[in-house]
Amino acid sequence: MNRDKAYILDTIDEYRRSASAQDTGEYFEPVFLSFPQKVTIKCPHCGKNQKIDGVTLWPNGGMMGVDDLPADDISIIANCSGCGTRIAMSRNSVKKSMEARGSMMRTLVLLVIILAVALGVGGFTLFKVQSEKYFREGSTALRSQQYEQAVEALTKASDWGSADALYLLSECYRSGNGVSADEAMADELFAKALEKGSGYAVYDQAMKNFDTYIETADQTALNDCIEGLQESDAPDAKYQLSLLTRSGIGVKVDTEQADSLLREAAEAGSVDALCDMAQVLMYEQGAQTALDFLYDYGDPDDPDIMAAEGYVRLFSDSSSGTTLLNQAAEAGSSWANYYWGEIYYNSLLTGTSRDVDTAQSYFQAASDAGNYRGRYELALCLSVRGDTENAVAMATECYNRGYGEAGCVIAGNMSDDTKKLDYMNQAADLNYAPAEVWMAWYYHDKDQGKCETYLQRAYLHGARYEANAAAQDYFDTGIDYFGSSTLN
Repeated sequence: MNRDKAYILDTIDEYRRSASAQDTGEYFEPVFLSFPQKVTIKCPHCGKNQKIDGVTLWPNGGMMGVDDLPADDISIIANCSGCGTRIAMSRNSVKKSMEARGSMMRTLVLLVIILAVALGVGGFTLFKVQSEKYFREGSTALRSQQYEQAVEALTKASDWGSADALYLLSECYRSGNGVSADEAMADELFAKALEKGSGYAVYDQAMKNFDTYIETADQTALNDCIEGLQESDAPDAKYQLSLLTRSGIGVKVDTEQADSLLREAAEAGSVDALCDMAQVLMYEQGAQTALDFLYDYGDPDDPDIMAAEGYVRLFSDSSSGTTLLNQAAEAGSSWANYYWGEIYYNSLLTGTSRDVDTAQSYFQAASDAGNYRGRYELALCLSVRGDTENAVAMATECYNRGYGEAGCVIAGNMSDDTKKLDYMNQAADLNYAPAEVWMAWYYHDKDQGKCETYLQRAYLHGARYEANAAAQDYFDTGIDYFGSSTLN
């Protein structure tokens, strides 16, 4: 448009120069100058706005009576389509008309862009708000086992564009919760969720690849798992990455990065990460810090978060702690069963020898619900009972999934002392009390300082009775060398 305008104005200027160079009365051929786009002018005679596609350049003999045109100039004439009258224009009026046209077009384009952006942003915001609202309702209903309400809300969320809702709906159809079980529909919804980029679906697919790796040791499957975990924005994906990064499975060992991923996963709402972080913070900074963290990032109505709160509270108020743990267990929390297993295995409420039978029943329940911490503790109970084959198989599965604590069970059934020490060291570095007790035994006749340090750590990490009993045996101390053996 700028180039066209320049051409028209240059042409007018050229004709003006030609007219001024001619002698008076010399013939001057009128020329019609076309506009590339119509411009709007107002007729001074009929008052109507007219769209013209060009003007005629006439020799100016003063017949038009236009004040701003000299006698030796040209007349720029437009014809009004409304009243048929000729309209005299100056160069500046042509320029202004063309600029008005350009300005109007730019304004219209700008308005269209603004409107499109407003509609796009507003529409996106509306869809996002609605999808998140219904997704939140649906996922909350799922946790509360209100399956019909969950399916209804998740269906609405998927209609508003939530890919994660499609994934959860696929799980409902797969399990038959809230709808009739339909494996084909479940697969279809899962495929759609994966195609739309659901972080949960990507995480699920990554873990399926991980299961393939566990079963076949296929490195390609492990690589695909790592890639999926890194791609997914699901909180549990970061949690699983933290486990693999800590243990060096598929990625380089990086404890600092593993700690960072664990915290990120917890802050994003991963229940497993929150429960792990609660214990870490309780050991390192005290119960109140752990509780504050749970309150900041966890859902207090979630049975597993309730269980974590109960376990932390045990160490300051065993009565309120056990009440919360019982409530969480009744609500189906796998973590509550894991914590109760810890309590009975470490005699935290009795201060006597461990109750392996009761501990094993709780760990079994946690393991059956898919809790891998409960599973490697179940392996420990089986090992204590002498069921070595099942214990090692179960512990190896957990170890290969990134739970380095399970190395304690593997090591306990090894004949190679060097490898055994390596496994035990790794488990002890993860603050696993049974491994710390073993390390104390290993050093009790080699280095009493290290022995006592490991027993202090074991006491801090839950093995209170056993740490005190070992100190009494190794150092000939009183009964409660490190403090009370119970939480009462």
